[in-house]
Amino acid sequence: MDIRKYIVPWVLAGLAILILEAVVAALVQAVMPYSLESLAGMRTLQDPLMVLYFLTPWLVSLGMVVLYAKTKESFKETHAREKAIMFGFLVWLVAVVPTTFVIFTTMTYPLGFSINKLLGGLVAYIGGAYVITST
Repeated sequence: MDIRKYIVPWVLAGLAILILEAVVAALVQAVMPYSLESLAGMRTLQDPLMVLYFLTPWLVSLGMVVLYAKTKESFKETHAREKAIMFGFLVWLVAVVPTTFVIFTTMTYPLGFSINKLLGGLVAYIGGAYVITST
């Protein structure tokens, strides 16, 4: 196993996920503003444990790189874009939708938070998947 073929897609996909989630969050915040720090149970951004929040894109992208390496023969689409849409959508469906459903139905977080999670995850995971399928 050549570890180098995993490193570049992992780092680039993590960066793509981080950037795309931030862009979608800014757009959702412009339409449905809410304060992340004011939500019940959320730590302040000054809390040292919040560094884990910013490492999440790279943890997700690492899982995506390994998963894609194991399943890429299952994707019969010819173009990287089509593979990325299918793979990113599947990751989003498994990772984001159930979590957002639980948060939306059990917590009193604003609607903008849930919409941000759904749209941000969809855009970011498809973007990350595009980086992975293209490298």
